[in-house]
Amino acid sequence: LRCLRTADALLMFGSDESAYNASKLYSYILARKPLLAVFHRDSPVTRAVRKAKAGTVVHFSDDDHHASDLSKCIFAEWFESKAFAKTPVTDWARVEPHLAEAMTRKIAGIFGRVVEVRPG
Repeated sequence: LRCLRTADALLMFGSDESAYNASKLYSYILARKPLLAVFHRDSPVTRAVRKAKAGTVVHFSDDDHHASDLSKCIFAEWFESKAFAKTPVTDWARVEPHLAEAMTRKIAGIFGRVVEVRPG
């Protein structure tokens, strides 16, 4: 997180697999830096970044065959709009359920219910 916080902007690139989910997504969001996420249209990352308003998303799909089209979108959304210089106005209420404290509460609740119903 320290390295991410020292950057001027952050870039995340996904896979052509629609189910690919970046494990470091929330670390990038927590860095509070301009973020460009280039992922498959159906990736969970695309939805998460958009819903949380945590950065700029440029997506592609299985039907996209031209890298030049993708590069034009990146140029327009990231460079022409100067998104690389704007800190996102993140909706932290959308992010909080995915952070360590909330996930720990959820797991502890599951363990608590298991212990309560334990036979004997």
